[in-house]
Amino acid sequence: MKPKFFIFLLSFWLLMPIFSFAQDLQNDNNFVDAHKSIGNASSRLLPTDVQNAYDVKWYFLNLNAESNTVALSGDVTIKAQVIYNVMDTFSFHLHNNYYIDSVLINGVKTNVITHEHERLITGLGMPKNTLFNAQIFYHGAYNSGGAFLADGISSTTDSRWGEFSVTWTLSEANNAYHWFPVKQDLKDKADSCRVFVTTTKPNMVASNGLLKKVVDLPANKVRYEWNSTYPIDYYLIFIAVAEYQDYSIYATIPQTGEQLLIQNFIYNSPECLADNKKVMDETKEMIKAFSEMFGKYPFSSEKYGHALAKLGGAMEHQTMTTTGGLMSNWESTIAHELVHQWFGDNVTCASWQHIWLNEGFARYGEYLWREYKFGKESAFNSFKYNIINSVVNNGKTGSVFVPLNDIDNENRIFNTTLTYNKGGVLVHMIRYEIGDNDELFYNILQTYQNRFKDKVATAEDFKNVAEELSGIDFTTFFEQWYFGEGYPKFDIKWYQNGNQLVLNSAQTTTAPSATPLFKVTYELQITYSDNSSEIIPFYHDETNKQFVYNISDNKTVNSIFFDPNYWLLASSTILKTNSIEDFVEDKSITIYPNPTTTSLHIKFENSLQGTKTISLYDVTGKNILTINTQDDLYTLDVNSFPSGTYFISFKIGKNVFVRKFNK
Repeated sequence: MKPKFFIFLLSFWLLMPIFSFAQDLQNDNNFVDAHKSIGNASSRLLPTDVQNAYDVKWYFLNLNAESNTVALSGDVTIKAQVIYNVMDTFSFHLHNNYYIDSVLINGVKTNVITHEHERLITGLGMPKNTLFNAQIFYHGAYNSGGAFLADGISSTTDSRWGEFSVTWTLSEANNAYHWFPVKQDLKDKADSCRVFVTTTKPNMVASNGLLKKVVDLPANKVRYEWNSTYPIDYYLIFIAVAEYQDYSIYATIPQTGEQLLIQNFIYNSPECLADNKKVMDETKEMIKAFSEMFGKYPFSSEKYGHALAKLGGAMEHQTMTTTGGLMSNWESTIAHELVHQWFGDNVTCASWQHIWLNEGFARYGEYLWREYKFGKESAFNSFKYNIINSVVNNGKTGSVFVPLNDIDNENRIFNTTLTYNKGGVLVHMIRYEIGDNDELFYNILQTYQNRFKDKVATAEDFKNVAEELSGIDFTTFFEQWYFGEGYPKFDIKWYQNGNQLVLNSAQTTTAPSATPLFKVTYELQITYSDNSSEIIPFYHDETNKQFVYNISDNKTVNSIFFDPNYWLLASSTILKTNSIEDFVEDKSITIYPNPTTTSLHIKFENSLQGTKTISLYDVTGKNILTINTQDDLYTLDVNSFPSGTYFISFKIGKNVFVRKFNK
């Protein structure tokens, strides 16, 4: 999804967030995820204990709506099954701006108790497994108070291609109750939904699934009847009402060759069609590309499409995205929303704490689309300068994981820096951790989609799939990058001694109280005086780490560049020094006396346990001797060595330390 408060005002691929209010703050030219609703924190109603007594099977919305007002009337039927031993009370949420005309439980009229926005029917005594229908008749209007994108339901005039009044709904995260009776529980997907909307001609109505019938009615009215047979979460149900035209095309699903309807409801203006046609047509290729990456489009027996509204972004309603635009500078937004059909709609986060599974993957999907079109180098460069740099420069240090005390705060749930941008970087870094193996990377994504199809998932679920297929333990990765905060900053100093490149890497972090150390592998591109270069990985798992790299062919290092392929969320400074003394600060190994004449004593701190490999080099980089020891105090006999300067390296596990002494 793209947050409701996200505006992107630069060029097509230049995503620079300037507003971050709700879900997808994307800053591509006009790239805004309209998704997130923006109401008061107190309005974020979550399921109550009473509502846990039943499982929603089906929603049937039968409403009257117009393009120039948020007023609604009609009825909603919730078909559900009792899952408690006995359900005495049935409960749902509907904003108290709406007046309930009546409620029928299995056709019998019942009394309703209103507690703020929760409506309750008591004295039912339904045993476990009972199937029942609750039909709620209501009318009224919810006033969003001028929310930027939407707050459940909105209505305004769009003057971009004429004067078109438009009414649309946008329920994420917890504002479906602003327009229909609902159980707002992510874990309780309805098995299916039907949406009937009666309006005045020439209005048309967009919604989920397939348009089964358009029924002409008296008094210039018309009813649009939509039906979807796929499981759906409450916030993905929607309507949009305006004087639309239907621009429908077809995409080919690569796995089966079947034709997928792409149904676009745009304003009934030739100019509107002309301005938006290019990206609508390109959606066909996006369907193909993402189906190859993530698996078959998950709602292939119905459709995909777009409904135009006056949004600052877009919202990935299941099978049909509501969007503020389809022009060329919205292409990345359209790609983002389409990715959500897999990551967010097919597999939905089990809690808003795990919104990363929706937004982080959709954010990265924008760059997978760019990679598909223009190649990896172009995509990675764009990702570095627009996303990684935005996180580094922003200064926010919270976790990608949304803390429990923020689960009602949509500004935090849909934070641009943490949920979208840093979340996208996490997917990128997982791809790097897997290695140069995109086949495995996409296999992980497809397996995750298949395993949790039509269900909800947590970050732990995705982690388990990644570990199972890759054989890599991602525990530390998630602890520091998902649950942890900030990112590492490296101060790297280097010195060449003959054929040896000696580096000292000191790490600090931007959130030391939460994550004092990141155990990461970073790459350095070493460029030599003959203009040749190579990329070498270094594993950094201590605050201060020293590395020795043996250079071949007597080359001279000219420069060193950090993370040349833009895989890591980090910042760095790199400085060439004249001597190893300029950066040796680690005290875990002590050598004495220095200078020496006959023997050199080497003392290891207790923290350095295990086999120590000691290698001695002269100033030309020639290896004089290598020995192994388990001792914490070792004496090296140097009596026979000629006078001069020597370097001694110590390899203990993955750690390397370097010292210099004179004889």
